Amino acid sequence: MSTPQPIDDLPASSFPTPPLSMSFTDNQLSVGEPAIVMLRDGRSIIGQFEELNFDHTYIRVRDRRTRDVITVSFDETKLLHLPTNRDWEPISAFTTEYEGVIHGSQKQGFELIFKDGDNLVGETYGIKQDVHGRYIFPVQPNGAYINCFVPHDAIETCTLGK
Repeated sequence: MSTPQPIDDLPASSFPTPPLSMSFTDNQLSVGEPAIVMLRDGRSIIGQFEELNFDHTYIRVRDRRTRDVITVSFDETKLLHLPTNRDWEPISAFTTEYEGVIHGSQKQGFELIFKDGDNLVGETYGIKQDVHGRYIFPVQPNGAYINCFVPHDAIETCTLGK
């Protein structure tokens, strides 16, 4: 397996970092990193990340079995799960001397209920949203986070702070 390569034409802001977190180059999406796309029809595509296109609202993943690149529209997508651990470093660690503000851990419980009745529950470093959907940053046992994206049309309810 080749080493994932950073995406040059995808700005870091295209997949945001958690609220109050520093943005590191190592945390950007990379072509070739593991990816799971759960589809609304119950199927999943497991493979390697190829592209996340917000202008044309699709995700591309290289299927691990067939090696084919599969394009999935946001309308077909239930959840994009990118299980690569990413470092979480609170901004306050870098701004405390300047602003005099110290933030504690930003971990919060969350529950997302999909329109099909399934749910996703855990702890996150926050949730961000834009016109396309919600970005969730589930906390891993080692304190790192992973990236998840859920299009708005797949969400029934989402609660932060459970």
